[in-house]
Amino acid sequence: MAEAQYTLGDGPCRSALAPAAPILAADLTGGQDALRWPVFAEQAVVLGVRALFSLPLGSAGIAIGTLDLYRDTPGPLSERDQAFAFPAADAITLALLALYAQGEQGDAHPGGWLDGAETDHEEVHQATGMIMVHLGVGPEDALARLRAHACVTDRP
Repeated sequence: MAEAQYTLGDGPCRSALAPAAPILAADLTGGQDALRWPVFAEQAVVLGVRALFSLPLGSAGIAIGTLDLYRDTPGPLSERDQAFAFPAADAITLALLALYAQGEQGDAHPGGWLDGAETDHEEVHQATGMIMVHLGVGPEDALARLRAHACVTDRP
């Protein structure tokens, strides 16, 4: 699911980042959620995901990532599940920020495992640059073309 959202540049996780607000997509099989992200919703359903709840990790309106919860049946996140999910997102945020702070203080790089989080997408940045130069377009257009090609050829 994360790879599908990254490839498409769309989906609840991507939508939760900019406003740093939770996105609770209770039914990807139809209705508003499926209309909001039509291509993503179709891929999600094919992968067996019917509902996706994306909680931003961060504070003060700045998201450093998201905690994504998936379900194979449509329906809202219950109050009981919310009572677990939102505190879990807060705990994950605190843990990530603590790891970052330790790394900033020169401690034996305890958060080194985070360094590889985007390295598997370096090729995307390189390809975007090549498309920009080759076609003479801006970064947004180049990335959109790359994502469209990936979607049409069913490649991440």
